[in-house]
Amino acid sequence: MTTVIGRKRTNFTAGDTGQVINGVNFYTVYDSTADGLEGQMCERIFVTVDKLSKMAHNPKVGDSIEIIYNRYGKPEDFKLVTAK
Repeated sequence: MTTVIGRKRTNFTAGDTGQVINGVNFYTVYDSTADGLEGQMCERIFVTVDKLSKMAHNPKVGDSIEIIYNRYGKPEDFKLVTAK
């Protein structure tokens, strides 16, 4: 479980195709049991607008979520644990 502490709309041009990619960066924080970690860890998760529109939940700041990854390690869905 992770908590959304920020989100930001963004777009960029893919260097290989020239296509403009629109998406959202989600910034999250969570407790971890990683070796040697004291405190919390944070990460940025990018999801395209198209993929986000097909997900079960569009996280808001303060939501606690579970991130479901596909077999390639990309975010596939967000499951709401608790809403702010």
